[in-house]
Parts: sequence; C-alpha cells; structure tokens
Amino acid sequence: MSLSSAGRALPAASRPATVQGRIFRSVTFAILVSACVAVLIAASEGSGEAVKLREQDCLPCQIELSLIARLGTADDSIDITSSTTGERFGNGFIAAPVGDRAQFAIYDSTGLRRYVVGRLGAGPGEFTNIRSVAVLPRGQIAVLDARLTALSGLPPALLVSKALPPGVIARNLLALEDGRVLVNNYGPDRPAFCIFGSNLELIRCFGRQATSRQTAGDELQYSFSAARGGRFWAAPHMYRYSIERWDTAGRQRLQVQLHASWFRPMNPVDDPHESPARVRPLPRINGVWEDDQARVWVVILVPDAAWHATTALTRRRGEGPGNGPMSAGEWAKYFDTKIEVFDLAHSAAVASARFPGVMSGLSSDGLLTELHERSDGTLQALLLKPSLVRPTTRR
Repeated sequence: MSLSSAGRALPAASRPATVQGRIFRSVTFAILVSACVAVLIAASEGSGEAVKLREQDCLPCQIELSLIARLGTADDSIDITSSTTGERFGNGFIAAPVGDRAQFAIYDSTGLRRYVVGRLGAGPGEFTNIRSVAVLPRGQIAVLDARLTALSGLPPALLVSKALPPGVIARNLLALEDGRVLVNNYGPDRPAFCIFGSNLELIRCFGRQATSRQTAGDELQYSFSAARGGRFWAAPHMYRYSIERWDTAGRQRLQVQLHASWFRPMNPVDDPHESPARVRPLPRINGVWEDDQARVWVVILVPDAAWHATTALTRRRGEGPGNGPMSAGEWAKYFDTKIEVFDLAHSAAVASARFPGVMSGLSSDGLLTELHERSDGTLQALLLKPSLVRPTTRR
C-alpha cells in the first residue's frame, strides 16, 4: 500500500486569508489525521529488505502548530527577507538572512531585535549573500555565504573566516555536536556533503554525486539535521521521497524510500523548471528533523489544494511573465505544506497532515518558519513549533 496524504485541509470557508489571521484565530491549531500506513524500502544497516510500516498506538494523532515568536516589526530598520529562516539562540532567536542578505539579526525571547550583525562586503565581519546560519557548541555562530565564518560573544565578534574550497557551492549548514560543521554542496565537482573541522578546514566530502553537470544544482540539494550518535539525517530536496541517515565518516547507514502517489520519482532532466504560476509545481522536501523520541519529521511543499495555472505557458521554457522571483505571498498561493512523522525504529508511520501556506525549516530544535507579508509589503517571520497531540488530550 503506498503512502498517501492522510491529512485534511481546513474547509475553504474556515481558512483565514492571511497567516496572521490563522495564527491569532487560535494560537495553536491542528488537523486530524486518519491512520497512515505505508511501505518503505529500507536499506537498514545494509539489509535492503522491504519494511512495512504498521499503525502506531498514537494514530490517529493530531499535528499541532504553536506560535513561539514573531520576528520583525514595522519599526525595524532591518527587514526580514523572502528567504529568512529562524533558529533558536540561547533564550532568543537568530533570523538569517535579513536586510540586504549580508546580515543576520539576533532577537530576544519576546521577538524584540537586539543585534544586527554583518554588512555587505568581503572584509572581516562582512558577508555577500548569506545562505545559512547555525549555532555551534558554546554559543558560537557559524555563517555560510561564499565563505564559512565563525563568530562568538554578544555582540558577535569574528573568530575565523575561510573561503569555501574549490568545487564546493554550499546551500545550507549544519552544526554537529562535536563542534564540526557540515555543508550541503550542490556543485558538480564534489559529492553532496562536506565536513569542516572546528578551524573551518575541509576534512572530507562524501555522499551522492550529480548524474550530470546540468542537473547538479537541483539533484544535490538536501535538507538535513542532526541524528543520534553523531550522525545526521538528509533528505533530497526534489525528485524522490527519500530519507537517509549518514555517519560523519561518510557511510550511509540507512536509506528509506517512500512511495507516495503525490510524490512520484522523477528524472531531474525531466523537470520543466517552470513557474508554479504556469505548471503544477513538483513537491519539494523543505525540512527534516529528529525529535527527542527519535521520530523523524519531514516537511514537504506540495501544490496548493486548489492549485490552478494563473499564467499561460510560453513557447520557450522558463521565459515570459510569471517566471521572475515570487514574493512570500505569491508562494503561498501555489503551495501548501505537508508534515509527516515516522518512527523508523519501529517501522511505523505516526502522522500526516496538510496545512495551507509555505513553511520552511526545520531548525535544530524543530521550529518552522512561516513568512507573513504585511499590508505595506514588509515581512515578519513567524516561528512555529509542531507537536503531536492525542485527540483525547486536547482541551
């Protein structure tokens, strides 16, 4: 039996028009899910046997989203950007990138901005195009742009900054528990994962390599998060619904391929690379995270439940109106967010639900970021905490 969406979208009449309305109508909200059973093909520690997921005691569970913080106010001198995501930092939060994408901001526990770090440039304390920020042990901060940079203290001061080695084009950054950092390379000349020491020197690259230079930028992009025992989870951004567990020596310890009618495997060369305003968009994994009970959460952007084309196709792929950058509000018109939870240790699917809008993440402690566009066009980052709730425990 293949995995299918077990969540139900809210009825159209009950879906508020904005994220702000949806959150404040109820600070927490949930979507009930029915029993979700799937077949996994799992190469578990080399076994390669098919594993059938069983129903777990928690089913049907509710996936509930709680509003943790709002980052960014209309009075801020630095704007949240369309690619900003949030990460917990001590008792507060980091949002990156902000402003001209050469800065990140630190907020207190109430969402009040305390520090803005960085400026545009290539010198000490300067950044060009921040891709990712991670919190290292002992409260240090790692920043990824065209370089890797480590900072410490408040306000953060430069510790070390080094250019990425030749052949590494990095998308995101993961802090490992031993102080090393992992980056996701999507350049065609190296494998997908590269580990750097605490001094930011390259230790090794490993993992999947691109099938062609033309498709490397898409097929090597991953979401990843820390796993127990110094390992990490990785899920390819597009083209297949797969979850992988790796160790830092470069060995794949587990691969789980999920069969879903709404997430068909695709050859990267067949990707139409068209705007979602023109062509029904492909699903894309936007986050993976292991919680304190070793359950794996996966966040997937899927076509909006009411998706329809709003711009006609042109003769040449990727050209014409509708193919430029989209605002946060426009993305929410074409995508919903699907959240699925698995207990892989017991071969069980736990929950699956679909929420309207676009959520990014997950952070190192499982926070999702949803961007809210105000009437003046500026953005606010909402940090949401997903959790599993049994129906009988709800008040």
